[in-house]
Amino acid sequence: MLSGMNIYALRIADFYNANNVDLGKTMFRLASGKKTFSPSDNSADYMRAQSFNATYRNYSHVVDTLSEWGSAMETASSAAGTVLDNLNRMKELVYLADQKISDPVANSAELNSYQTEFAELASANKSIVQSTNWNGTSLLNNPNQITAIYLVPGSVDYSLVIHPDEAVNVAADIDPLLTDTGNHSLNVDAAKLQAAEDHVDAAMGQLRPFITTIGGYQSNIQSQQKVDASIMQNVKSASSVLTDIGEADEMITYTSQSIRKQTSLAMLAQANVSSQSILLLYGLKGQ
Repeated sequence: MLSGMNIYALRIADFYNANNVDLGKTMFRLASGKKTFSPSDNSADYMRAQSFNATYRNYSHVVDTLSEWGSAMETASSAAGTVLDNLNRMKELVYLADQKISDPVANSAELNSYQTEFAELASANKSIVQSTNWNGTSLLNNPNQITAIYLVPGSVDYSLVIHPDEAVNVAADIDPLLTDTGNHSLNVDAAKLQAAEDHVDAAMGQLRPFITTIGGYQSNIQSQQKVDASIMQNVKSASSVLTDIGEADEMITYTSQSIRKQTSLAMLAQANVSSQSILLLYGLKGQ
């Protein structure tokens, strides 16, 4: 009989230790915010969460690529806008020169200044068209496919192909505007003026569709970014449902386990006191 007197205390101690282990796991979940760390926690949820996380990472690569080429299209749009502004100024100079050249008392110095500015703007346009690039890829002077952004990870069936169709300065009637400004002598005669105006108009006629095309790519990129951001958010939410804790539920569990810990300590102390009293009763205390 005496050999089993502490069985009650041992059982309480076992309960206390097991509860401590559970309490430690609960505190770890509360600290990390996660309830599933490995297949041993919940193999089904763990594998599904891993699949969701892989999908999230794959779409993040798509979003990064979209962001990169969105910046590239912004560069192309800005450069093309600058060229268009220069062309508008060049057309204004043709108009001003036309007003002066028909004047019998035309100021040659003023005409020469128009000619100089016209030539400088044409040279600037040529430089902008030829030098605007993104990571070595020409953006304005490139009639070819610039890139294809694959929108669905692991599939080549859905892509956004950036293909301007033609370069800004490939047409034969526009090339002189960018390469040989001597053909447009604003201070010589009306024929030269007309040639200058024709080339400026032709350049504008080609540049405006290019700007519209680039604007369309920008809109498509922004729309796809929104779609992918929504997909990533939903995938992340689905993964969180499987792996993240419910904080309110975990706090209830934590509180319950803390109460059990305190209660088991009190019961263990009481069991030890009871066993000591019985030993004293039998006169075995101290033997």
